[in-house]
Amino acid sequence: PMKFLFKNYYCSTFIFLGTFIASTKTFYKDTSKISKNLDIMSFTEPMSSMDKLFENLSQIFANFNSYKHIFNEPENENISKFLVIFNKLNVDDGTFIDEILSCDIKLLDIVKYIICLDEYLNSIHQFLSEVKNIYQTNEFKKIISNLYKIVDVIKQYKESINKFKYSLTNLDAKLQNQKKKKTSPNRTYILKLSKIMILKFSLSQDLLSIFNGKMIENQEEIIKICEKWKLVSINDKFYICHGDEYPGNGDFIETKIFISTQKQLNCFQNYDLKIRKLFNNYVKEMCEEGSELSEIELNIKLLYKFENIKYQLDEFVRSYEDANFYKKRVYYTEKKVWILKYLESKCNKVKQIREKVLKIGLTPNSNTEIYYKHLIFSFEKYFEILENFLIQKLNKFEKLNEEEYKQMIDTLVNWLNVSEEDARQMFADLKEGKFECEWYRSSDLKYCSILSKSITDKSTSILNACISMVMNLDSCLESLITKNEGSFNTNEIDYYRSKIFKLHEIILLKQKPSAYFYYNDQSNIENDSYKE
Repeated sequence: PMKFLFKNYYCSTFIFLGTFIASTKTFYKDTSKISKNLDIMSFTEPMSSMDKLFENLSQIFANFNSYKHIFNEPENENISKFLVIFNKLNVDDGTFIDEILSCDIKLLDIVKYIICLDEYLNSIHQFLSEVKNIYQTNEFKKIISNLYKIVDVIKQYKESINKFKYSLTNLDAKLQNQKKKKTSPNRTYILKLSKIMILKFSLSQDLLSIFNGKMIENQEEIIKICEKWKLVSINDKFYICHGDEYPGNGDFIETKIFISTQKQLNCFQNYDLKIRKLFNNYVKEMCEEGSELSEIELNIKLLYKFENIKYQLDEFVRSYEDANFYKKRVYYTEKKVWILKYLESKCNKVKQIREKVLKIGLTPNSNTEIYYKHLIFSFEKYFEILENFLIQKLNKFEKLNEEEYKQMIDTLVNWLNVSEEDARQMFADLKEGKFECEWYRSSDLKYCSILSKSITDKSTSILNACISMVMNLDSCLESLITKNEGSFNTNEIDYYRSKIFKLHEIILLKQKPSAYFYYNDQSNIENDSYKE
């Protein structure tokens, strides 16, 4: 007997553990290696709300019984008899009208007995609107897809019922009008109205049958998955629900964006004044007839600074305009109004700064093309000055790039408590768009992605400023040739093109993949404008 009891105990334990593990995997990948050192309670949001939604959904399906027809059973005996007419099958229109006329009752009196499915619609819709914020396995996605199909049928039923009510109203108005006038009914017109009404009734009845079928078809599976949810641990629920991104739970992603943008905005504040000062200094140098060398050096610095600042401002607007950079990555955005408004206001402010910068650096006030032309015509004497300047900037880019990679590796080591070797491999996978890993959650990836954006801003702006300068030299030369402004002969054209080509080669040799990677739950898009 004791052996039998032990056997039963172990079997029961294994069955429970099997169900528990299966329930976790229904909603989430293996979370066993994720650090779970947060103080989480059953009432912590968003798990508390999600628990209620699962419980409510379970009750709806558990208590469901199929509807026989689109009318509830009325207490009034006359109305009950009247509803029998509607539920008769294969009744011709003439008989139908005769039976309606024989009943001393208004057609509109039956409207309140029509079955309404709004309770199902509201409950399922509320569940679906919240469940979009939690991690979804293929199994769970299938359940969600089936729920959407049920919602679709309910909406069709609701629309059909509204048309049925409208046809009832028209028929009733005609019958009541003729009763008042005490005239014989115009059967032709009444038959026409009744046909429309019967058609709408039949369609509503068919849709109700489809609804019944969908509910019964999914009943067992929905109840089962709701039971599985109960077995998921509190910690796992927290990560499944992206609880660390829920307002009030200390959203580190939100904080990182706030700190990062504030830092950038402090830098942007006087960019228009800096650019104006550079242009004024250059004009002053030209007027004072200083050395040609210092003039060229100032020209190069001016163009580089302009392209660098322009890129930073463009990139900020591109990233945060309409808060898409944030919206595409983070859950519960509808509950985070403040950060969305903050990003919108800061983006508008940066647009104003950018507009001032462009007015200084571009036509009609100060055309940078003039400075690029001046630079091209200085190639014979001072090309090495430009070449060395770009090499110096690209060396700085390489150094920063190396530091940024190390910073990202260190972040993974500290954040996920893994070895440096593991962190290097993980980051290599992230750069390649391989996001399926048991070590981290979606929010970890988004945090690291946003962090990588923040720490690579400086190196990226250096690289892109160099790229823009060479690209603009290229287009400026082609413009000069096309307009025949320089009266170039073939040898001169080849010479200038070869010099610019050399600058392209330098960039390609120095260019390194950025430590930035983009993650928004589905894709990894690396920003590499030069290769494009």
